[in-house]
Amino acid sequence: MNSFARYPQSSARAVRSICLLVASLLGANQAAAQQWARDLFPTTAHEFGTVAAGSKNEYTFELRNKHRETVHIAAVKSSCGCTSVKLLKDTIPSGETGGIVATFNTTSHSGSKTATLTVVIDRPYYAEVQLLVTGNILTSVSYDPPEVAFGTLPEGTEPTREITVRFNNRPQLILKDVRSECDDLRVRLGERIVSGNDVSYTLSVSLKPSRSPGPIHERLSLVTNYEDLKNVIVGISGSVRSPIEVSPSALHLTPAAGQSSSARLTLLANKPFEITDIQCEDSRFQFVAPTGESKVHFIKVTFTSSGGNLGAFKTPLQIKTSLPDSESIDYVITGEVKQGN
Repeated sequence: MNSFARYPQSSARAVRSICLLVASLLGANQAAAQQWARDLFPTTAHEFGTVAAGSKNEYTFELRNKHRETVHIAAVKSSCGCTSVKLLKDTIPSGETGGIVATFNTTSHSGSKTATLTVVIDRPYYAEVQLLVTGNILTSVSYDPPEVAFGTLPEGTEPTREITVRFNNRPQLILKDVRSECDDLRVRLGERIVSGNDVSYTLSVSLKPSRSPGPIHERLSLVTNYEDLKNVIVGISGSVRSPIEVSPSALHLTPAAGQSSSARLTLLANKPFEITDIQCEDSRFQFVAPTGESKVHFIKVTFTSSGGNLGAFKTPLQIKTSLPDSESIDYVITGEVKQGN
């Protein structure tokens, strides 16, 4: 005789109800963890477009930890050998950023490719986030060099790089237009060179001195008279360095109501400088900065919340220095005051 049958039907129904309730709660918690992890990524899909075999194509999926807890990434894996992945850092404290670098493997693959990148997070909650990468690799097109690489540049310079684009077995090809969504680029198209059945063009790409400091991840779109080559992508990479670099680039604080939260800003320059003043209109902030000249300065930032002032905040501040080419640095601190336990 089944021992469970000894219990009344009402008890059996109660057990089933409890099991269903537990399963429902577990499912809700898992769904919440998945959404929590998904919100870490502003973008979860990238289209490399139509690119040449052997060209260099990278994209960084940014991760922004706006939560109070530290995020730890246990693993990152790709579903296709056409795309390799690299984790910039596996631990991202509250208010800091990380990234997943996806590299399109154009030297060993060709044709239309799709890869799913799975990011496995094990702390503070277990969750998996899928990032999608797509693109089309053409063996009939090649670049020399593989991309327009500006490298690391001082702010205010105007460098020029050249790249030669070769279209194989397309003797009638004409490059009709070169387009870019970036206003900081100037492109000059060279002469059309025909060699047998191949056609090549040399592009001179210049970066305007007005380009703001930060990484350069831009693209050129080549428009030809062939339907399958109407939008060929050329990658542009580099970085414009500010006279003074501030790290982290974004600071996000999540203190509990009535409590304090502290962080540190690092200022780095190529030559010694002095911090002369820090201006901030939000009285909840306090700043402690070193005196004297140095190439590196550490500023302690402390935010003390009042008991009833809950919600998000966005506070600009201005850091003044002794460097003539960077007398004032504008910075923004964001955060959210949460209800304490």
